[in-house]
Amino acid sequence: MGNWVNWSLVIAGIICVIIELAMGAMTVFDLALVGAALAVGGGIGLLTGSANVGMLSAAGVALIYFALFRSWLKSKLTVRDQASNVDAVLGKPVWSPSASLHATPVL
Repeated sequence: MGNWVNWSLVIAGIICVIIELAMGAMTVFDLALVGAALAVGGGIGLLTGSANVGMLSAAGVALIYFALFRSWLKSKLTVRDQASNVDAVLGKPVWSPSASLHATPVL
């Protein structure tokens, strides 16, 4: 094999990141992070001059992401249905100028 494998990993990784960003993060950044793993693996392969090292490092980085960080990232990006202070304020009556026009004057 040659450096074309490592360059292919880098280019495929960049394409994955671009597709993810074009879709508007529909896959919760999975495609972007896998693309980053491919690009990092290809970069390591280019630095060492070995296609085998590039493929193994890309697979290792992707495996670490899927095994350790995917569930943590999804829990941080999930929108929760939790009441906020704004919900409490919107449920209360709000002062309005028309209500003060009908009030009796204080003497």
